[in-house]
Amino acid sequence: MLILDKLKPFPKCDIATDDKSLAAWCRWWRDALGLQEWVLECRFSRFHAIDNAYGRTSMKNSLKYAAIQLLTDLDSEDNDTNFDIEQTLVHELLHIKLWHHGHLEQDTLEHVMQEQTIDTLAWSLVNLRRMKRG
Repeated sequence: MLILDKLKPFPKCDIATDDKSLAAWCRWWRDALGLQEWVLECRFSRFHAIDNAYGRTSMKNSLKYAAIQLLTDLDSEDNDTNFDIEQTLVHELLHIKLWHHGHLEQDTLEHVMQEQTIDTLAWSLVNLRRMKRG
């Protein structure tokens, strides 16, 4: 459950620009999503390293460990209005939260629907946090 009033203040930077600020955001969202028992490694990566995606997560569920890679600003296009670092981070964290629902085969209708649902949830959570911030 996302309980904004009980969380530590959100990191002071408005945008994560380096791995240190990204790690602070990751810790905050990890706690907000109830993933405190997970060990998360979060870093920026180049577009080609994450299969031309905004983000990629590799998990070891039995160890509760995940490595999250997010697209660096170097590779994002100025006119790409869909790319938002925070939303992408939350999207990847929601994959961790929902890992027990199983891995769906890429490009199937079910996979596309799951991605769309996770994307909508991520945008909603990020927008709620931003509205709360003022």
